Amino acid sequence: MTNHIFSALVASMFLLSLTLSPFSASGVQKGLDSVLPDLVLLSGKIITVDENFRIAEAVAIKGNKIVAVGSDAEIRELIGPRTTVIELNGGSVLPGFEDSHIHLQSTATMMGGVNVHPDVAPDIDAFVERVAERVKRLSPGDWIIGRGWDQDKMGWIKYPEREIKWPTRWDLDKVSPNNPVFLTRICGHAAVANSKALEMAGITKDTPQPKGGEIQKDTKTGEPTGVLFEHAMDLVVYIIPAKELQCTYDDLQAIFERALAAGITYVQEAAAGPRELALYEEALRRGELPIRVGLMMSEGQVELKKLRISSPFGNEWLRINGFKFFSDGALGARTAALREPYTDKPDTKGILIYSLEELTDLYTEAHRLGIQCCTHAIGDAAAEMVLEANRASYEALGIPVGTYRDRMEHCQILGPDIIKEMAEQGMIASIQFSFATSDGPWAENRVGPERIKYSYCWRKLLDNGVPLAGGTDSPVEDYVPLVGIQKIVTSKNLDGTPEGGYYPEEVLTVEEAIKLYTIWSAYANWQEDYLGSIEIGKLADLVVLSGDILSVPHDQIAQLEVVMTIVDGEIVYS
Repeated sequence: MTNHIFSALVASMFLLSLTLSPFSASGVQKGLDSVLPDLVLLSGKIITVDENFRIAEAVAIKGNKIVAVGSDAEIRELIGPRTTVIELNGGSVLPGFEDSHIHLQSTATMMGGVNVHPDVAPDIDAFVERVAERVKRLSPGDWIIGRGWDQDKMGWIKYPEREIKWPTRWDLDKVSPNNPVFLTRICGHAAVANSKALEMAGITKDTPQPKGGEIQKDTKTGEPTGVLFEHAMDLVVYIIPAKELQCTYDDLQAIFERALAAGITYVQEAAAGPRELALYEEALRRGELPIRVGLMMSEGQVELKKLRISSPFGNEWLRINGFKFFSDGALGARTAALREPYTDKPDTKGILIYSLEELTDLYTEAHRLGIQCCTHAIGDAAAEMVLEANRASYEALGIPVGTYRDRMEHCQILGPDIIKEMAEQGMIASIQFSFATSDGPWAENRVGPERIKYSYCWRKLLDNGVPLAGGTDSPVEDYVPLVGIQKIVTSKNLDGTPEGGYYPEEVLTVEEAIKLYTIWSAYANWQEDYLGSIEIGKLADLVVLSGDILSVPHDQIAQLEVVMTIVDGEIVYS
């Protein structure tokens, strides 16, 4: 199923640089080439992530399966005349990394759009300049699409007189009066559009607030500022030509290569529609799907419901794992639904996308079809509603709660009662490695000193028996697994700040972080029987690192290099 041309080229280049170990002279080679391994990795630290987290020295692969794990001496006995042998020289081998929550196609699309991430646009001036640069390359009327801004990191201290501490349509109008602009916030739950785009969408001061969304309006004039929250973004999105927003086949292949270079062998596409599914199917049909893909299908896919499928549905390369729902927005945009008002904006509690009755009905329909529910919930009010609706749906159907391994995505602001109920329901907490460090500078301002104690509380969740799975939510955060692992075991940015970490009491061990990215994610994605650990009989999806991830200082984990990525027994990156 992999891209054989790409795989063969990479493998050939890699093998040219190897000094192959001598073939074993033992009596194990007696005309049994058909059962001898095709590939053997020796002299490494094989982190099996099995039940006992056993460490081995070597692993043998036949076809696409792991056939032996053990000491160098044991595995050398299996080597045949056609076995490729690779000496690891102490490097560590892990199960392939699984990103349980990523928007892979959006990540690919963002790379071709206007990047206004704080790393490249640290203030409003740089933000506007990025748009101005794109205008020069376009004709009047062409759309400008981008993503990545964060109003909390835009250097407003330079503009003390400015009342609106958000990018606005008037900022964009200065450089793009004739090109419609639509730039999504880093979280994906807010966007800013210029006047041209608002005009084309018919958004004025008289436009009523849409259900499940908000049009930000100037408090003095009532005019829309250009900032749109949640479903209000749809008013503009629906008029943007589809080709401007969609990932292309070439974009997808490019992001595949980047993922493999990061050691990623499986992704869970969080919120996919027919277009995303079709693009992955095309890659599968062409034999150019080099990583495994699971899909959370967007809610309301009538065609999918008619299929009466149960989750998971598909094969080991491409499968539908469940439905994706959104119960609220994002903390940064103050659209995450809280039980009490925001500390730094007491006039709002955020936005609930559904009523309890509506969400219960959606869950009941999904569970009736045997489908896993994966629900975005960041605020404590949203989390509480998810749990109540989930339990009610199972009770209505007379099915044990948790039968379909339902998941709560993000789980940022919780409480002791919520954590207890999550454990009782077996609700999987699908957490994001980097959210705590990204939100650390301002999160307490949003929720105050008491609620922050149960925010980004990965350790509390784990210690209270809540199953965990790990992902990045890219393009919201960096998709590179080693970056996420370092952040979740240090609670610091890559530069070591802040000195004590943002939430040091919530950090995980390296072993736990590895499980988040492997066996625990495999469980959340219905794959623990054939992925997630290095054990005999499982599929040979592995990543080889340049050093020992278990012994390197925690603040140097992200500096380790991915030396090789193996998918389905084939070397697809080196």
